[in-house]
Amino acid sequence: MDKSVQHTTDSKRQIEIDVIGSMLLNCSVKTGILRDLQPRDISNKNFGVIYKEMLESKDRMFKIDPMTLLNENIARNKYLLNLMNECDDIDIINKCDWLVSSSIGAKL
Repeated sequence: MDKSVQHTTDSKRQIEIDVIGSMLLNCSVKTGILRDLQPRDISNKNFGVIYKEMLESKDRMFKIDPMTLLNENIARNKYLLNLMNECDDIDIINKCDWLVSSSIGAKL
C-alpha cells in the first residue's frame, strides 16, 4: 500500500477512535448527532457498529451508558475499552465534521 494512503487510513482510524471514544467517555452522543455523523461515516466496521448501538441506546438527552454497552456486547468489549483508553478528546467537533465530509467525498 502506498505510504500516503496508509497514512490517511491510519489518520482516519485515529479520528474515529477519538470521536467515538470521546463520546463514550462523556456518556453522550450529542456531538455526533449535532454534526450529523452517521454509522455509515465510520469506515472501521466494529467502530461503526458500536456507534450505531450508541445511537440506538441514547436517551432523549443524547446520554448513553457505556456500562450497558459493555454488558450487552461482551464480544466487542475490547473495542469499547480501547476506544475509551486510546482517544484524544480534543477538537471533537472538527473531527466529526471531517469524518462526515470525508464520507460524503468518498460517495461522490
